[in-house]
Amino acid sequence: MLKMEENQRIILLHQSGKSNEKIKLETGHSVNTIKKYLKKEKISKNNLGLSKHKNILGTSFYEPPKYNINNRSKRKLTKEIRSEIEFYLLENEKKRKNGRGKQQKTGLQIHNILVTKGYDIGKSTVYNYIREYLNKSKEAFIKQVYNPGEICEFDWGEVKIFIRGKLQKFNMAVFTSAYSNFRWAILVKRQDTQAFQFVHAEFFKFIKGSYKTIKYDNMKVAVRRFIGPFEKEATSGLLSIATYYGFNFSFCNVRKGNEKGHVEKSVGTIRTAAFGMREDFDNLTEANNYLLEQVEVLNNKANKLKNNLSAYDKFIEEKEFLNEEKPFFETVLMSENRVDKFSTISVYKNRYSVPEEYVSKILDLRIYPNEIVCYYKNNKICSHTRFYTLGGWYINLDHYLKTLKRKPGAFKGSLAFKQANETIKFIYNNYYIGNEKDFIELLNYMKLSNKDSIIIISTIDKLLKLSGKQEITTDKIKMQIDSTKEINKTKVDNNNDFSNYNFMLKGENYVIH
Repeated sequence: MLKMEENQRIILLHQSGKSNEKIKLETGHSVNTIKKYLKKEKISKNNLGLSKHKNILGTSFYEPPKYNINNRSKRKLTKEIRSEIEFYLLENEKKRKNGRGKQQKTGLQIHNILVTKGYDIGKSTVYNYIREYLNKSKEAFIKQVYNPGEICEFDWGEVKIFIRGKLQKFNMAVFTSAYSNFRWAILVKRQDTQAFQFVHAEFFKFIKGSYKTIKYDNMKVAVRRFIGPFEKEATSGLLSIATYYGFNFSFCNVRKGNEKGHVEKSVGTIRTAAFGMREDFDNLTEANNYLLEQVEVLNNKANKLKNNLSAYDKFIEEKEFLNEEKPFFETVLMSENRVDKFSTISVYKNRYSVPEEYVSKILDLRIYPNEIVCYYKNNKICSHTRFYTLGGWYINLDHYLKTLKRKPGAFKGSLAFKQANETIKFIYNNYYIGNEKDFIELLNYMKLSNKDSIIIISTIDKLLKLSGKQEITTDKIKMQIDSTKEINKTKVDNNNDFSNYNFMLKGENYVIH
């Protein structure tokens, strides 16, 4: 198709009386092309009623050519390519929510991936579609009013913290009440069915009841499959926990996280408030206790927009509307395991110590998402925080004291000592090196008398203050603790000498009745 200027030139040459052959020589266009455009110009004049005015060009020849692209499909930006682009954009969205915004894929990277996969697509086409996808018209939101105890929202969030100096990734389960904005959270290692049921049971145990409805997004652990564009079928794990506690459930529409906006915001708020300040812990139990403390601070914060009432104050209002409290839902895996020669049991390729007297015996194990509990003949003998490493050894020093008493030389190089808490290591390294047998006596004393390492450190400090530098022995520590107990007992007895009397204050004197 010729440009507008070429059209006009042909027409003007024709109007000046030149033949088609001469126009061909001047313009370089074929005679057929010249005839074609002269014919169009004649039709345009007739339509405008200007056929008698040879020197006036048709209006259509003053304007650039117009093309109808309304029904034209994109030849290269196929549905398959659009789906690929949208996949990476949704992946970017998840990274932003998980605090990994700097790890998002750029438009250039997305284009390079598409080219690597064999798609014939230009950069500008990819950029334009990304811009169009991200700049969709903003939808209007409908303000909702919630009844107390009616709806609670649930979501997962990713948290990375250090456990004993090793960076590990955990899943933070978060519940948020739509009415009160009361929050609760717990860390687990996986997002499987057992963990999903466990966090619900722990939350309902904490609030002593359950909400009428729990709202989820389209997480795999809750949605088994999609039935049509809107209906979803719940997993057996969700159905069993919902049936037991008597709550209903609902799901958000696809990619509509705003439909559970309370918990969406809570995930980021809790993660920042808790683990933005601290990220080093000895174990998962310590991390979860710290997490609950920080959530409690958030729940007790006064809200100026709600008459200075806190989320906890509002939760007290809705507590009476919760479903009745049920016994704890046991999300436990049962297993039997024989204790090996190292006095450990193996659980999912990790080893956990048990008391040494159970070597070669078969134990009953209850495996929870965050804990492993060992039983022998229905008696609980020990428990461990559950770890999700491969080939890890998790040893409790107290489980080997009888053996170490017979073999004190094995103490210093033992894995049990290397995994002991830092206070125990400090006591040994500063006061007991070379005297392992006496140190094992101290450990036995601590175990039997239920004295923790902080009490022992405090007692050693008192001994050093009393006598300056001296050799610290287990006997001296025991004597100091016993003497302190005797002094405290005497004080209590003296305070109770007149416990059977009533005193009456008159002026400055006490009168005994």
